Amino acid sequence: MSSRALSLILPLFLLGACASHDPDDGSAPGSANQDRVPLGKADSSGSCEADGQSYCGGKSKGSCWCDTGCAKYGDCCADVASACDLSSGPSISFASDWSETVNGELTKGAEVTLAYDPERLTKCRGSQGGYQQWAITAQYRVDGGPVQSVVVAGNGATAEPRIALDHRGDLEIWFQNTNRWGCVAYDSNLGQNYHFDVN
Repeated sequence: MSSRALSLILPLFLLGACASHDPDDGSAPGSANQDRVPLGKADSSGSCEADGQSYCGGKSKGSCWCDTGCAKYGDCCADVASACDLSSGPSISFASDWSETVNGELTKGAEVTLAYDPERLTKCRGSQGGYQQWAITAQYRVDGGPVQSVVVAGNGATAEPRIALDHRGDLEIWFQNTNRWGCVAYDSNLGQNYHFDVN
């Protein structure tokens, strides 16, 4: 093999040997988190509470996870919002049984974590190349102010989606599910939206 051909192949080999690592995912290089991929409904199995044991903060016995990174990776167990308290401060849980639960006090100046179970909105899904091509976004406003948004599940979701309560009054929330192919669906309490008092 000529030295010119070797000089072209060697950089490609070295590039392929380098593994990427996201220092923000809380894992060390070479940890199991590097192998995490989004799970479809058919691939997701497990529970955050099984056989009298809690798996909150880690991986379930199945393929899904119960940690703060599961929203980012798209591999949360269906019951993570109801079974695990992964946040500090107030939170609002939107469970798959269509219940809403406020934990802590909603007060002006607080940051509220939204724990949204993606099983509430399943119409717009899809993946391409092994990556999620859908998202669920919370739209919200406080005391009639400007509408703001935060991604709570799917592509672009953070581990603990939070909203800032910058005013007292009515916190109004609704959710929109979209995918890259134009599908749109809503979770809006039958058009009335969800309302919570901020003191």
